[in-house]
Amino acid sequence: MRIPLFLLASFPSLALAGVAEAAPQPLGTIWQNGRDAVVVTPCPPGGDTDAYCRAVEVRQGEKVTPLGTGYMVVTPLWIASSPASTPTLVVLGDNGGSGSLGDLFVISLTPELAIRRLRDERMDSVAVRSDGASPAFELPFDIEFFNGAPHAGAVIVKLPVRWKAGPQGGDFALDFRAMVGPPPSAEQLETQAAAMRQELAEWARDKHAVTRLYPPEASAGTPVTVQTLADLVLSGHADLARDLLHRAWPRNAGHRLEGENAFWTALCTVIARHPLWKRLALDQLPHPELIIVVARAQIPSQ
Repeated sequence: MRIPLFLLASFPSLALAGVAEAAPQPLGTIWQNGRDAVVVTPCPPGGDTDAYCRAVEVRQGEKVTPLGTGYMVVTPLWIASSPASTPTLVVLGDNGGSGSLGDLFVISLTPELAIRRLRDERMDSVAVRSDGASPAFELPFDIEFFNGAPHAGAVIVKLPVRWKAGPQGGDFALDFRAMVGPPPSAEQLETQAAAMRQELAEWARDKHAVTRLYPPEASAGTPVTVQTLADLVLSGHADLARDLLHRAWPRNAGHRLEGENAFWTALCTVIARHPLWKRLALDQLPHPELIIVVARAQIPSQ
């Protein structure tokens, strides 16, 4: 975390305690092959131009192609073993901040320059490995602020993504074989249901003698429930997720509280509106109708 100089000036004890401001990322080349290079530069005029702001560009001899700007750090995450391979390298531009907003660039330099960009939050959790001559990724599918969750309480599902060769250098493609696995066992589902049941019951107690649980929101989200449901939905088991929510939904004096359908509809809407849902064609997962149909419905008001 960067501590601004004005805070150090306002609270000298921070400086006395040995807290120092980290140095900006050095400028210059972070990858080069012959006349081709990827270079970190200062941010251009017209935006954030403090001493820490960094931009990144591709240079091919005298030709310069800007990639992005406004970053705290620019990092190569993957480099092809052969300069003739496509793509050539993967670079992350990290804007910093609590949400880790950033840009993932896949750069191909042969036979001509081609760039694919993916922008999202939680990009500090991207993982890249070699899959033959191409990169393979784990990309974060993040669910932010759901049901009153704080920003630090985002739910993240890692999606297995491969690089698919094609026109203009190729593009990201979901690895369906890795994504869709066998369903959890009955014992695993019961364990998950018990954890959800406990969390949802605590939420109901927090709201006292309500007849409808959703809305209103939970005071700190329902992370166990949302993580469990999102993991199931995004692994092709939306049917099990819907059933699990029904099994875990709280009762009051023996009567099931209202709001279960609204909760499911709201979660489906968040999932279906996520940029990666369309970008990676996640509607090809099994049981897409359970997500898409309810996402089009209007969430009932309280």
